Amino acid sequence: GVAEAPDGCGTGARCGLCGALQAIRSCQLSGEPSSREARILVGGADICALDLLVTASPATVASTPLTICILRDISDQKRRAILESLFFHDVLNTAGGISGLAGILADTSRKLPPARELDCRQGMARLSRRLIEEILHQRDLLAAERGEFVPRLDVIDVATVLREVRELYAEHPVAQNKFLEP
Repeated sequence: GVAEAPDGCGTGARCGLCGALQAIRSCQLSGEPSSREARILVGGADICALDLLVTASPATVASTPLTICILRDISDQKRRAILESLFFHDVLNTAGGISGLAGILADTSRKLPPARELDCRQGMARLSRRLIEEILHQRDLLAAERGEFVPRLDVIDVATVLREVRELYAEHPVAQNKFLEP
């Protein structure tokens, strides 16, 4: 706002952190093109943030040095990167749970009680199904990005979801030496 940048864009207290200003300054100091990412708020009552790639390039027109700025909206790329990061995080957590259970079953130095062995085997089966579901969900997200997704509405049982989350983390390394409520 005006109170934050009284003399215009680039004059506010936090403007030195702005990728757009950094790209422009870098270009003007080096005489070379420079690109940085910037998040810029736009709009009046309906303010939204745009993730932009700002490229500043030097130019000369009629002996006047100029800096040409090209702003490219990369909001969709940033959103996809976040979704991909979440997908890999979830897949790795599920695979970690499977690996933990497999490690218990593969440990020949200790004899498991039959009930514990059955729990491990069933847990591996559930987590394996969950891994497949996560991969299918990622496929659905990619289909949605292409405009080809057809939603399927289902009723879910919250207690089942909470139990599955507990099972996901029960044998995962992050749960080591921690108590997880059933």
